[in-house]
Amino acid sequence: MRILLLIALLIATSPRLHAEDPADERIALDSAFPVANAGKRFAGELILVEHVNRRGILRLDRDGTINKYYWDLPHHFQMLPYAEITYHGAGAELGDLPLGTHQVSGHSDTMDAPAQSVEVVKRTPASVTLVATATTGTLEISIAEGKGIIYVDDKVAGEGKASTALPVGPHKVRVTREGYLNAERAVDVKAGSTVSLGIELERIKPTGPPPPDYDNAEGIYGGLSFAGLLQANPTGNQIQRRCQDFGPGASCTSDTEKGGGLFGFVGYTWRYFGVDLLFGGSGDVSHPSFSVPNGASGAWDVSRIGGLGALRVRTSVQTRVVRASLALGLGVSERVVGISGSSTDYTSLTGLFDASVALRTSPTTAIALGCMGLWEDAGQGAVVVVSQSSTPFYLFSGPQYLIQPYLGLQFGP
Repeated sequence: MRILLLIALLIATSPRLHAEDPADERIALDSAFPVANAGKRFAGELILVEHVNRRGILRLDRDGTINKYYWDLPHHFQMLPYAEITYHGAGAELGDLPLGTHQVSGHSDTMDAPAQSVEVVKRTPASVTLVATATTGTLEISIAEGKGIIYVDDKVAGEGKASTALPVGPHKVRVTREGYLNAERAVDVKAGSTVSLGIELERIKPTGPPPPDYDNAEGIYGGLSFAGLLQANPTGNQIQRRCQDFGPGASCTSDTEKGGGLFGFVGYTWRYFGVDLLFGGSGDVSHPSFSVPNGASGAWDVSRIGGLGALRVRTSVQTRVVRASLALGLGVSERVVGISGSSTDYTSLTGLFDASVALRTSPTTAIALGCMGLWEDAGQGAVVVVSQSSTPFYLFSGPQYLIQPYLGLQFGP
């Protein structure tokens, strides 16, 4: 008994062969073999062989059977799938098959052909045509945002998205991503079909209190500051201006006003902006003097003390560690000024600015270093009479510019 096997060699003689005639009977398809005896014989030089993929490249002989424009061009070919013969579960040669009726079936990783009967007769070729059908389907998986490890039947299939061929039947899909809950899905794959699965992961919700939003502070805030005080411009003191009133050749010296104060504020902030009420008091002193050659001399203790109230608007930005703030305000100040037992007072509209940088020691407390500038107008009301002169003297007159560097504590967001 002899069974003949025909192994056909498929050659694409032109790169356009598939595109122009996809139904060409010489071309092997995934679902069908070429028609028997439809192949064509070619001769040439074998210049490349891929044993694993059963394909290669020929450079055809110039034997006049092909168009001269295809001479010396590489011609790609692919060999048809091959089969193994088994008999009673073991590998066998054709010659090992006994005469009689046999069941012939086909099986591959992706297709199955049901068994058919074939009668093997001595010295007569026997042929059988097997019709194969797909035994796998395709599963396509995509994850929202394209992040996450995909497992199919507990084996890694890809990251972000995956497409895999699977045997027919139920399968389990699992997706993991750090910071998100695992997602599991059950799918049923059917032969020759494609199942598309989209998965959106759910972020793990924190179990404790939410972290503070340092850039979105809102609520009541306040602070307390200890400030120094310096006069930034002349006070308008007339003692030195009218020094000649103390006698011929008299000389007078002035002194810079120095002092300090205590301020507090409280307000409400909405994210980057806030409104607060500032209140506090300060005082300063100076020691002007005069002398007359071969005559009298004297000195005075000039003091100024008072309080301030102002409405301010504030803007601030902050991180977990540092806060920077700037405030502008308008208010009223009341001052009492005196010299050597005599005193008077003045009231003034007051403008101010305040700039500070604070080191945050906790979400609600900070140590601030800043500087506040005040403007007020003493007018012509701060007038006293000194014992050495019979005419009144202005201790303070006109605009007063005060600089108050401070160190303080801030509370709230």
